[in-house]
Amino acid sequence: MSIFNALTTATTGLTAQSNAFTSLSNNIANSQTTGYKAQNTTCLVPGFGGLG
Repeated sequence: MSIFNALTTATTGLTAQSNAFTSLSNNIANSQTTGYKAQNTTCLVPGFGGLG
C-alpha cells in the first residue's frame, strides 16, 4: 500500500466519523423540538456488503 492510499483511507475514515458526530449532535440539540425526526448515519464498506 502506498502512502497516498493510506492517507486516502485515513481521510475517508475521518470524514465518516465527522458525519456521524454531526448527526449525533443534531439529534441531541433537536431532541426536544416538536416534530423532529432523528437522523441516522450508516457506513457501508465496499467489498463487505456495501454498494461498491
